[in-house]
Amino acid sequence: MPLTLMLVGCSKPESGAASDSADKVYTLKVNTHCPETIPPGMITQMAADKAAELSNGRLKFEVYFSGNMVAYDDTFIGTADKVVDIAMVDASMIAQSFVVNQVFSKPLKVTPPARQKTTNAYREFLNNNPDLNKEFESVGVRWLSVSALAGYNIHTKDKAIKTPEDLKGLKLESIGDAVSYFTTMGSAATAMDPGEYYTSLEKNMIDGQATHWAVLNNFATLDFEKYHTIFGELGEDGDGGLYAPSIGFIINSQTWESLPADLQDILVESFSYGLDEMASMDIPIIEEAKKICTDRGDTFVYVKGDDLKPWHDWMDVSNKEWFDACKKLGYDGEALYNDLCEAIKAQW
Repeated sequence: MPLTLMLVGCSKPESGAASDSADKVYTLKVNTHCPETIPPGMITQMAADKAAELSNGRLKFEVYFSGNMVAYDDTFIGTADKVVDIAMVDASMIAQSFVVNQVFSKPLKVTPPARQKTTNAYREFLNNNPDLNKEFESVGVRWLSVSALAGYNIHTKDKAIKTPEDLKGLKLESIGDAVSYFTTMGSAATAMDPGEYYTSLEKNMIDGQATHWAVLNNFATLDFEKYHTIFGELGEDGDGGLYAPSIGFIINSQTWESLPADLQDILVESFSYGLDEMASMDIPIIEEAKKICTDRGDTFVYVKGDDLKPWHDWMDVSNKEWFDACKKLGYDGEALYNDLCEAIKAQW
């Protein structure tokens, strides 16, 4: 898996927003890998509509769904090359090509609290750590807004997972840097396009997922997964989780620098609004998934207290590799990780 993204002909833009006339109209292309019928796709359109409204028409958008403009694996390259101006990104896309920003998908020694509180921690952390945008800007993109998904737990087809030893040999779909965490414990972990989830379970290409409840419902993978391992304290949302990977939007750096400051602010506000709306939209989807699984008698395993220790110990093993990778690039990964954990802990 490459650690840096190599782009041809993509130079870092000059700093400072352009000062154009107040009536100039900017048309931006926006890409999401999700269909328009589920919350991540729906809120992409909502964010674009919000920005168009707040800008009084100075911002216009062409929104593309299901990766129809830029394929899932090409999201960063397509945005950096201005095939699109703005794109939704998830933790697996980041893990393909970046190192420092993998911090947003690291397994956590502090259980994620309510989803909006975790999002608040992520945004504060992003604002306080310019190295995160520095890494993106080196290839011609930058963060527009970031948020946390609900807590990720383990959902499997054929057996309950109680300890790390139960993962050995298990084919597990995961996201972002957590793939290396599960691999360290002996799982055959892999990341994949969400469109492949259902058929991969149906054809026994994977045995389960480390994911959140909304995914089980949105992609119908609860048809197969009957065992659910829930980690840590449940918090206000009742989700728990080993980690809460990021989802967010990036913008082409040249596009960003071409916009007046007031339109930059509108974009940040609008796409943050969209991400926050997704969290609200997921609530009934999550509750429905839990009810379906409870009503049909699925097996639930709760791992908390001292039982979390072996799971945390394996985090030390996988994190060391990431700390070393960060150090080679001149970043203090351990300090970043600890800062993020403290920011999340402060939200409890």
